[in-house]
Amino acid sequence: MHIQRTLMTLALAVSGVLLAGCAGSFHYSELKGERFNRTNIDTSSVTITQVDGRSIPMWSRVWVEPGLRQITVVGPTGGAGRSDRLSTELQVGVCMRYWLVAVRSNRLNSDFELVVDHQEPMPGCTPRPGA
Repeated sequence: MHIQRTLMTLALAVSGVLLAGCAGSFHYSELKGERFNRTNIDTSSVTITQVDGRSIPMWSRVWVEPGLRQITVVGPTGGAGRSDRLSTELQVGVCMRYWLVAVRSNRLNSDFELVVDHQEPMPGCTPRPGA
């Protein structure tokens, strides 16, 4: 039992050191499929399913490199009870956080447009040299 506790403590200490070493080189951007502006009733949250053809596990944080990204999302359920998929390109800035939402022409339509609801710089993020 004592050895197991010691190994657990050692593992936590090593992971803390590794994370602290990476803190100065954090340079990713984040995508969120959530509404930032809650007062706009014409927007809905989306589920980000792929970035650049790579599947994204549900409910995980979506970290991406800056640049032009191909994003696939599933939108809100429309009047016919189905959700539509949409793939589009998004120019992702360095060290930015984006809130992506669906905008439909009306509540009964399942077709939607993907828009950036809000974007802001990510605290603690340092761009790569030359970026």
